[in-house]
Amino acid sequence: MLVSPSVVLLATFVGFVSPFNHLLASLCGRGPREFDTVIIRRCKREFHSLPPPSALVVELVRQAGFFGLFNMQHIQLDLALLTALVERWRPETHTFHFTFAEATVTLQDVEIITGLPVDGRPIIGRTDLNWEQIVQDLLGLSLENAVGRRGNKLTLQWLQQHFNGEVEETDTQVQIEQKAHGYIMQLIGVVLVPDQSSSRVHLCYLKLLRGLRVDGQYSWGGMTDSTPPNLATHVVGHYRHSLDMQRPGEVIWQPYNNHLIELLPSFCSAGRNIWRAKVPFINFNIIEMHQLKKVMQQFGYRQLPPEASWARDRSHGMEMKKPWTNWADEHRVHVARWNNRVEHNVPEGKPDIVGAYPNSDEYVTWYKKITVPFVSQMSVSLDKAVGLVIGYTGGGEAGVDVHLCPEEISTEGTSGVYGVRQWWLRKRRGWRMRGMLRYMLTRRFGLVRM
Repeated sequence: MLVSPSVVLLATFVGFVSPFNHLLASLCGRGPREFDTVIIRRCKREFHSLPPPSALVVELVRQAGFFGLFNMQHIQLDLALLTALVERWRPETHTFHFTFAEATVTLQDVEIITGLPVDGRPIIGRTDLNWEQIVQDLLGLSLENAVGRRGNKLTLQWLQQHFNGEVEETDTQVQIEQKAHGYIMQLIGVVLVPDQSSSRVHLCYLKLLRGLRVDGQYSWGGMTDSTPPNLATHVVGHYRHSLDMQRPGEVIWQPYNNHLIELLPSFCSAGRNIWRAKVPFINFNIIEMHQLKKVMQQFGYRQLPPEASWARDRSHGMEMKKPWTNWADEHRVHVARWNNRVEHNVPEGKPDIVGAYPNSDEYVTWYKKITVPFVSQMSVSLDKAVGLVIGYTGGGEAGVDVHLCPEEISTEGTSGVYGVRQWWLRKRRGWRMRGMLRYMLTRRFGLVRM
């Protein structure tokens, strides 16, 4: 199962769930919670089915930095894969804990895949503003009758009714910009940061669009990692077990080579100078650190035991409980670090020419101490069985009760280990089928010996 760490971006970007609640129960000594309520933040297909907007609106969308996002097609979510990834997400470090290493969504992933600018001003500011006046100025409509407004949010249905991207011949430049503002707000609310209902977008983003034709370059890509996940309820046995059994050689740590990057539009690599910056992702009330030293393999460098992780004392997945707050002042330390982001680039390390690290490697030794490699009980049992088989076939304890068929299992090198895994899976399937058949015959005809 070849997997690139960038695949998690699609999960984080269009499919993770919220709010932050009881994540990774399996890492706390319990199995996955199968019946938790789940709220999936998803992209609405209806928006992508709308007719193309006017060329004038598209040009303003491009100037505002949303052209890559505008060109993204609708993504059908694989909810089972999302759940399997969520089970491996660690909120303390904002990384995914796989069986052999950590991976995360980086600024490089965001900019290359979505085209969103990452090198710009932080997404933060005041929320104690006169929203009625802002809507009047930037959208050209009145909210006096409260239609389309839910607290400090606008409904996407209301935006879609009034801003479909069409421009009239008699529209002034101000009116064209207002229609572009409304269209961009739909991009933000539908694709970039959908709320729990997937039907509203916060007004705090609208004021950042003022003057988009002049500067227009906020770090919209620096807020995409700020959507915290929760545990879903789907049947994910296949993905869960595949991730449990994944080998280091099945990971593409660097999916973007220089040749590929050169073929992409220039806005997909405009922030290349800060891709390795250890800075906080900022989205008004949410702050998350870009933990680069934990995922140096994603940049082609040798992974070493990292330093202690940075984490906030308060929940970084909190909602906007204080609606009249100057978040820029409250998070001024993190804003200052972001403003000096070039100075916080992680230095280049030694080239990673090893690939799969041996068990004696210092990073492997450290990682085994701080993680739980398996999520499912089946994988734990299988790993123990493999250990017993290796000990038995390698001259270990003679009393090991493992029945092996020489024609089914090779004992030469690594292939033997994974041959044992496949054999064990077939055994487990056979046991399950026998159990199901016994249950059916018992219910129909009474107890049957098998």
